[in-house]
Amino acid sequence: MDSDSDLLQARKAVDSFNAEENGIQSTLDAMSKSINSKSLEAMKQKQLADVEKEVELLEKRISEIQKKQIQRLKRQRATKKRRTLESVNAEIQNVKNQVTQLVDLTGVEIVSYTTKENVEEGSVLREHQIKGMCSAVDFEVMFITEENLETHVACTMEMDISLEYKVAVDGLQSALNKLCQSKYPRCQTSIQDFFRLITDYSRWLDHRTKTFDYFYRTFPNLVSVKLNEEGNPYLVMQNPDVKYSPIFTVFWGFQVDEQLFHPKPDIKLEVDIPKALQDRDKEKVISQSPEKFQEMLVTLGVEHAIHIIVQLVQGR
Repeated sequence: MDSDSDLLQARKAVDSFNAEENGIQSTLDAMSKSINSKSLEAMKQKQLADVEKEVELLEKRISEIQKKQIQRLKRQRATKKRRTLESVNAEIQNVKNQVTQLVDLTGVEIVSYTTKENVEEGSVLREHQIKGMCSAVDFEVMFITEENLETHVACTMEMDISLEYKVAVDGLQSALNKLCQSKYPRCQTSIQDFFRLITDYSRWLDHRTKTFDYFYRTFPNLVSVKLNEEGNPYLVMQNPDVKYSPIFTVFWGFQVDEQLFHPKPDIKLEVDIPKALQDRDKEKVISQSPEKFQEMLVTLGVEHAIHIIVQLVQGR
């Protein structure tokens, strides 16, 4: 009886121990889980902090790269702008040089140019207006062109020219009137005919002025320059030291071919022989000097021909 009781108590003790052991194990398991959970959380926090730091470094690096890129773009734009400005200035200077050369070569200086454009079905009408000067002539030209949009051929439909002269211009206005009254449309550019005419005419005007001025400055006691009623200059040669000196007069006008719109000089010599000298001119040297002068113009040129007349006036 006592042994059974002891055995029962021993079993209870064992069960109690097992229960206590299980409780301790559960506690240990719970503690272990808590520790593992905290360690994992700590690890995650550390990894997250590392990632955030890396992201921060990357963002800083990206910002630096962007700043450098922006600075480089600014430098490139500044360089490009500077080069573009230099290029534009160089182009402007080049155009100015070309204009200066054009003025030197042709004598034509364009003061203003305007154009108006009107697009119609199949064609473009353009109204052009040019103002300028050429030697002693100021001009204003208005002309209308029509361009076929299919063939791209432009024809002059109408032209109007107005001139202001600082000196008289023989034959020029008549030729210009004929040019303006030409049959239109003209697909051979009329404006080219105008500039060729005005340029050639102005060159001859300048040549006449320089030639007369040369002889007047070189032989001031023998040569004088006078103007006729129309304002055209002419050259007078006479020896004041000779009692019966003949008077030689060079008239230099112009003729314009109204078909080709080409000017050419019309130079003539006239001589006024005092009656007392006419009988002495037995070999007709003085009286036939106008005819000889025309021959010399062809063979020697105008300057040499006039110079020979000056020598004749000098008595050489």
